[in-house]
Amino acid sequence: TLDTFDFPGSKQKGDLWMVKKMKLVTSLISLAVGIILAGGVSGCSTHLDRRKAESSPTTVKLPQGRSQEISPSTTLLKPGTNEIQLKYDGLQREMLVRLPDDYDPAKRYPVVFGFHGAGGPMEAYHRRLKTLVREHGMISVSPQGVSDIERGKTAWNCFENHRLSNADDVGFVARAVDYLAASASIDRDRLFATGGSSGAIFCFRLAMETDLFA
Repeated sequence: TLDTFDFPGSKQKGDLWMVKKMKLVTSLISLAVGIILAGGVSGCSTHLDRRKAESSPTTVKLPQGRSQEISPSTTLLKPGTNEIQLKYDGLQREMLVRLPDDYDPAKRYPVVFGFHGAGGPMEAYHRRLKTLVREHGMISVSPQGVSDIERGKTAWNCFENHRLSNADDVGFVARAVDYLAASASIDRDRLFATGGSSGAIFCFRLAMETDLFA
């Protein structure tokens, strides 16, 4: 039973005013609770969406219909020599990456790949490209060829009559470029390739079959 107030007029009018007042207070409380809950759910959803976006890997399309996931937690490259191992197409691939001593992640750097000749180690072109890094501010990449056929020399899968490997070297180079883009500040419009012997022939194949290089 509602208490009544002595308002001008009848007791019935006082009861009616009190009912309206309580309905108004109840409505305001419901509205306030609704706003708080809506804000909390919205804020929680935004946080979860952001966290999901930060943790989701980036899928990179590679040649021959394959794809490779690159995690946002990929280790950033440091100035000087970086020894990198990448698993691609079932093989553990290696490369040496050199960044300038004054490397600044706010800048975008040109990149030069150096492909060794048949039987040569990746360290050879790593040394040869040092001047370009030191004097011209480039990032150098010296990948290691593989030996997976009877002749036993580390080299590159070039063309039919110049093939010392059956590995998917073109796909590996594309994977390496994507790795560099995720772990260093590179200029994709200024990618260059050089090599000797088997490595030089492989550069020709890269120029014919990809648009990776300038």
